[in-house]
Amino acid sequence: MTDLEVSSAIAKAARKVTRPGHDHARRILARDHFRVLWQRNPEDLKTNPDAGQCISDAAAANFGSENLRHDSNAQPGATIDFPVERRKGDVTSAQAMSDVLANIPSAAVDNVYVRRDLLEDAESWLSNRKSDIIRPRLGEQDKEAPHEG
Repeated sequence: MTDLEVSSAIAKAARKVTRPGHDHARRILARDHFRVLWQRNPEDLKTNPDAGQCISDAAAANFGSENLRHDSNAQPGATIDFPVERRKGDVTSAQAMSDVLANIPSAAVDNVYVRRDLLEDAESWLSNRKSDIIRPRLGEQDKEAPHEG
């Protein structure tokens, strides 16, 4: 399909409620995208490595799962590797040739989005409840706090 055909199909779907993909097409044309409620950050991940999932679950319970999107993509162990032909004509792994490639950390994405018209309420809600939502995992507090006795 060409770009013009895709644009035309989106416009058709946006105009007619009964067409498949209507809501998504309407959002694209109206620029009515979900907005970022929470982004992965070191402070929250230190408290709980599953902070994004905790926030997504709590927000879905409060605002409805249809009003939220959770985009999480952590690929532990993902590697960048490809064959490299050396000057002598033999082929080896790019990672074997490059310490940099062998040590590139995998990208991690973790964002929670909310419907545009709910953003202000959701931000206020999260601000007031975040510490309760992303509590440390059981046992995590014990590791950080020194025991007296």
